[in-house]
Amino acid sequence: MKLLPNYIMGIDIDIYDTSNIYRCESGGSLGWYLKIERSKKKLQKQYLDKMYQDSALLALHQAMADRDEFKANNMNANMIGFQVSGASNSMLGVPGVTFHRKRPNQSEGFSATYTIERDGEIIKTNKAFSIPQHGFEKALRLAIKTRKDWEKKQLEKVGVDPLDLRLAGRNYLDEEMAFQKIMARLKPISSK
Repeated sequence: MKLLPNYIMGIDIDIYDTSNIYRCESGGSLGWYLKIERSKKKLQKQYLDKMYQDSALLALHQAMADRDEFKANNMNANMIGFQVSGASNSMLGVPGVTFHRKRPNQSEGFSATYTIERDGEIIKTNKAFSIPQHGFEKALRLAIKTRKDWEKKQLEKVGVDPLDLRLAGRNYLDEEMAFQKIMARLKPISSK
């Protein structure tokens, strides 16, 4: 198989998203070659024009459809910019939400951890919500909301819908799911 420049006589190829798709020649036949990898899974496939009524455009459309389906089903976690599911050794089990005990100059409460960009630098940030000030459940809900609002912005940057994460088998929690998960983990502790 020989890769060729991405152009077709008489068709403006620039109007199509040909990322991961290349024009090729294989055994004397022209077509398209799809090569993509996400989450350690690979898809490599040829779309020869002759298999699509000798139409380069039909073959391209099929390659794009297969590529887009593969992307939706195999999201690259590195693109997201944050951990989707909590570490198994995390007390609360929800990334970016932590409990902090009373310390000098700080009451006990919950914190949301996230990053911000300032002057081209990525800075880790914590926003704390005091239990004496807000109450236990409200402090927890505020920390979860702060973290989830940040996560939604990160997902928007890369064009990923939170529902697509769950459909792709990722354990992504919305605000209420995160709250219920944390409360379920804390109940055995508080009932002793």
